[in-house]
Amino acid sequence: MASLFAGCVGGDDTGGTESESGAMSMTATATATTTTTTAMTTSTTTTTTTPSETESESGGGIAGCECIVDDMDVELSAPSVPTCGAALCDVVDVRCASEGSTELASCRQGFATLTVNNPDALTCALEALRDREAGILRWDSNKNDQFQDHGYLLIAADGRAVGRAWHYYDLGYGVGDATLAELDPVATFEGCLASADLSERFFCLVDALAEPAIAVCDEGWMGGVA
Repeated sequence: MASLFAGCVGGDDTGGTESESGAMSMTATATATTTTTTAMTTSTTTTTTTPSETESESGGGIAGCECIVDDMDVELSAPSVPTCGAALCDVVDVRCASEGSTELASCRQGFATLTVNNPDALTCALEALRDREAGILRWDSNKNDQFQDHGYLLIAADGRAVGRAWHYYDLGYGVGDATLAELDPVATFEGCLASADLSERFFCLVDALAEPAIAVCDEGWMGGVA
């Protein structure tokens, strides 16, 4: 199982606010498909790092990446909406907190507590992964808070998927690579659905891509307030 955080640039020291994220409602996907320049967010940040010159070769030029926008504007604080795929489930909403909200990695490492606010949406997402349903799955951690993590999986009918994660931590943000890979085996998701541990079930969703990756559809970037 591959974590989407592995491709997230600057995952330990960047951040932002929910007003920048414009957390995408899954019901808005149909509207987003009308343009390949619609972004999940905009930002007024003043410092950024730039993707490599090979970025223009990603996205639609790679089989399986056709619905992923080449985000050349690195002042965006979240990636563009995929241009195809309908919402399969409600956005999975979780909170990762210790004394206050914190990075999702802290919950993975056991330093904070993960609470799943809508377990039925998580079950729906795991069933979609098990059944290889084509469409989009989304998750948010600490929405509207100081330390936020977000992600999506765009599942294709052939059992492959593109996964991407991004975050806002304090005054900066980081967007991970949009990575094309096979999904984990069906048996993996059957085991996740059988688990009574909601934290374990949630990270089955986050880590749904198998290794190795097939391709990077769009490279990540990072930025923040100077």
